[in-house]
Amino acid sequence: MDAVAVLEAERPERATGRRARVFLIVAVALLLLKLLWVSQREMVPEQHDAEAYASASMQDLSTLFTVAAGHPPGASLVMALARWLGIPYRIFIEVFLAVATFLFLRPLFVSTRIGIVATTLIYIVLLCHPALILEMDRPMSDSVSFFCWLTGVGGIVGFVAAPREKLPYWSLGIAIAGFAFVGITRSGEGLIVLVEMAATASLSIFLFRGADDWRRRRTVVVCLLAIVANFSATQALSAAHYRKNGYWGTTAVESKEWWRLYSTLLSLPVQRTDRSVLVNKATMEMAESLSEDLRNMDACFRGREGVLPEGLSMYSVPWTFTECLPGDKSSKHYERLRAISTDIVNNAHDRHIDLLPPVLGIIPQPVSQWLPDLPASIEEVALQAVEIPDTTRV
Repeated sequence: MDAVAVLEAERPERATGRRARVFLIVAVALLLLKLLWVSQREMVPEQHDAEAYASASMQDLSTLFTVAAGHPPGASLVMALARWLGIPYRIFIEVFLAVATFLFLRPLFVSTRIGIVATTLIYIVLLCHPALILEMDRPMSDSVSFFCWLTGVGGIVGFVAAPREKLPYWSLGIAIAGFAFVGITRSGEGLIVLVEMAATASLSIFLFRGADDWRRRRTVVVCLLAIVANFSATQALSAAHYRKNGYWGTTAVESKEWWRLYSTLLSLPVQRTDRSVLVNKATMEMAESLSEDLRNMDACFRGREGVLPEGLSMYSVPWTFTECLPGDKSSKHYERLRAISTDIVNNAHDRHIDLLPPVLGIIPQPVSQWLPDLPASIEEVALQAVEIPDTTRV
């Protein structure tokens, strides 16, 4: 009787193992077809961002965490790993996507009633989605961040879906590692991770009740650890930059010092009519009249790309200010960002100029100025959200 009981107890485990092996075989076969399909696609060269990621991956990797850089180090570390393994980056990133998708879907397939057909269809959609294919044509951080996020979510699902008598530490480790790497790949998404994990933990309260109440506790724990991992990775990188370069942030253009200066510039009471050029000519003229450091940087401003007759374009503003700070590339004087902000605020107060600080990044304006444009803006954002871009094959 004991032998029969053992066999009965092992039967579900064997069935689960067979299901996992079947999905693994299907996933590998589809990956090989995908690699054959995209084998003729080429990486799209981009003069600024892509070159910066690639060049950083060829340097001493320790400098990515100590020397001021224009981008977080995550994507460059992935490129360096692909080069160390001797795998072409396009092939490597396709395999990365396949592994992340497999880790995301495997616990759903093994632990739930989702069949092999439905799981395969979801796998194909993620593996062959046009937007992801086009994104992987560019050696940027967007795809790396998404794949790490997908891997982390797979770890969360595996941790929550596992049987009560088993505590899958490997799933927990995958979740922590995935969201920690997201923190050093696209640091600006920390708030998104926080909201997603808080929403997931809150939703578990309604999903898991009664006999499944223990899954709720698992969900809260793993979501909390994902938040801590993401935040800790970002803050550790920020601390390294602060110790070496004098700014707190994963990059100079995302640092607290820069955002404080940018907020100060937007608080200057000048007329702004072009939403793509908020730091316009009038803003710069008033700011330079209040800060000697900015007056000394004026010649550098004029020689930079992105400087329009009406002012600095939205994209170029942070790069222009940080690149024009005194010092060479390895030792920029980023502490001057704080000094410039302080000079503008103090001199504006001395001259009785009333500043209007932005609220959550929004410049206060009368309703009559922005309400007529609101419907057109909503329509434009909606169209961009559903648009599939043209091919980027070169």
